[in-house]
Amino acid sequence: MMKMLFSGDIKKSETKSINGKTMIELSVCKKNKTKEGEEASFTWLRCQCWDCPEWLAPRLIKGVFVSGCGDFTLRSYVGKDGQKAISADVRCGGFDISVADDRAKQPDAKPYEPTKRSPPVVHDHMSKSTIAKLMPVDDSESAVPF
Repeated sequence: MMKMLFSGDIKKSETKSINGKTMIELSVCKKNKTKEGEEASFTWLRCQCWDCPEWLAPRLIKGVFVSGCGDFTLRSYVGKDGQKAISADVRCGGFDISVADDRAKQPDAKPYEPTKRSPPVVHDHMSKSTIAKLMPVDDSESAVPF
């Protein structure tokens, strides 16, 4: 089995329940670079994610940029036209998504709530100037959190 990192735009998203498990299936497309004057070409991936968090599915909509990683396989099938074809499939553990510009398209999505960042880790071997860059001190009254 090969591991694959990928990114691209969602063109189709579908949530299915199979044997009591939830599976999200995405068609992801990435436009390939071409020389000037050449016809555009695209790379398509079929991505499956099993047991994804429930908040993720409503955010995986057409047009959203997504990235992920998973087990890559090539699968042969017979297309609607009767010709043999090959599908590039990735079985993922999860996805990273970009924040959609138009939240109105996502009625079930919870609003974005930023999480608190952990303070930077300071190691004994770091110089004082490095520590100062990681943890700048603001002496103004407004910086006091209480």
